Amino acid sequence: MVNDTAFPHGIHLHGHHFWETDQNGARTHLRDTTLVAPGETMTIVCVLDNPGAWMLHCHMLSHQADGMATWMQVS
Repeated sequence: MVNDTAFPHGIHLHGHHFWETDQNGARTHLRDTTLVAPGETMTIVCVLDNPGAWMLHCHMLSHQADGMATWMQVS
C-alpha cells in the first residue's frame, strides 16, 4: 500500500488478517488494520483463504466517502 497523501490512513481488511513486513520482507505483526503514514509504503502478506466479498478501506469515514474503499472477491 502506498500513501501519497498528507494524512495517515488506518487501512482495514474485513474477513482476513495480514502480516506487516519489515524492510527485509520478513513478517512482523499480525493485524486486520494497519496505519500507513503520509509518504509511507507498507507491504503486507495475506493468506486469502476465507471466500466471499470483503471490504478493504480507510477507517476514516470521510476518506471512504472520497473513494478510499474497495471490495476484494475471494473464491
